[in-house]
Amino acid sequence: MRYFILLIWVLIVTKSFGQITSEIDFPTFPLKKVICSCQSNPNQDYSTEDLSYYEDGKLKQVFKTYTKEESDTNIVEYYYSTIGLLDSLKTKTFVGAKGYDDVFQRTRIFKYNAKGLLIHSGFADEKGNNLTNDYQYSTEDQLLRKIVRCGSNMQIYSYEYDKSGKVLKEFKNDRLLNRFKYNKENTLEKKVSYSNARYNLRRFYDRITHLRFKNEFRAKYITKYEYDEQNRLVKVINQENVIEIRKYENGTLIEKRTNYYGTDPCFAPCCSQYIYRYEYDEIK
Repeated sequence: MRYFILLIWVLIVTKSFGQITSEIDFPTFPLKKVICSCQSNPNQDYSTEDLSYYEDGKLKQVFKTYTKEESDTNIVEYYYSTIGLLDSLKTKTFVGAKGYDDVFQRTRIFKYNAKGLLIHSGFADEKGNNLTNDYQYSTEDQLLRKIVRCGSNMQIYSYEYDKSGKVLKEFKNDRLLNRFKYNKENTLEKKVSYSNARYNLRRFYDRITHLRFKNEFRAKYITKYEYDEQNRLVKVINQENVIEIRKYENGTLIEKRTNYYGTDPCFAPCCSQYIYRYEYDEIK
């Protein structure tokens, strides 16, 4: 049985990676704690997430604390409709955990169609930030477009599928963003991502310095996914760098290591080299 860490507000690909789903995804009971530490100091916790559930097993609250003094504390609370769909989630950030002097709050709401498919989500917080996502589906209930609005800015994501319903391409404002390739088990094997920016390779000018011709290219990034004999994700490779490794025990995810290879990853805590450990309640 698989249990997944909290992933909120991100458009994700499902376990089979064959279908684009909504941004709502949360752990399955009985995951009770996620402990994060730096790879350089694995015995010292960097942060801890404690999870609690309603009696029916739905996620109720995630309480995240940091071991560093004066760090923020984050609390996310989940509320559901009478038919069990996520209705809203409330995020509270206590700035300076010891004193709780400043509290930043944000509520995100979710709306669905008659089939239970997510059609709208959004928030507007006390600082004037706002973000909304609207979803449009085909007659086969496949996500065709996601429209993201942030203030006056708008981005449109669209998707193409194969005959079996697996997503093949993702576009952003009609420009190719990601291509997906699958293995024989219909599990994601490779993702090819393209940068939004165009880079000028060469420029040619006439005598009065007017641009006459230029060659352009878009940077391309390849992400590969490796699985074990039980078709569980065990490794993610971006370009030639291993960016994620997962370890299982008795069929359950117990550890994940992530690595970031940026220009200077040490601007981030732990130099962006994290270890996540997962603890579970016993199933009664």
